[in-house]
Amino acid sequence: MLLGLLGDNTYANCREANRALWARSSPACEGLAPWFPEAALAVDLDRVPALAEDRERLWTQVSSAESLSADEKRAILELE
Repeated sequence: MLLGLLGDNTYANCREANRALWARSSPACEGLAPWFPEAALAVDLDRVPALAEDRERLWTQVSSAESLSADEKRAILELE
């Protein structure tokens, strides 16, 4: 869908297809590593506009979880 190829598109819209593409980019990087061991390929998903809503939702849920300690919240949000 994102490349404009004709065929059966399984996503309801381009926005959902874009989110799915970015959400699956990290495993794709890991899958390419054996063929390109000297290359460092990484995606900073926090900087992807298509995933901003997902990240905001996660921050809201974690922030409001009173049963979690500050360290547990930082671990969930992948903060140092």
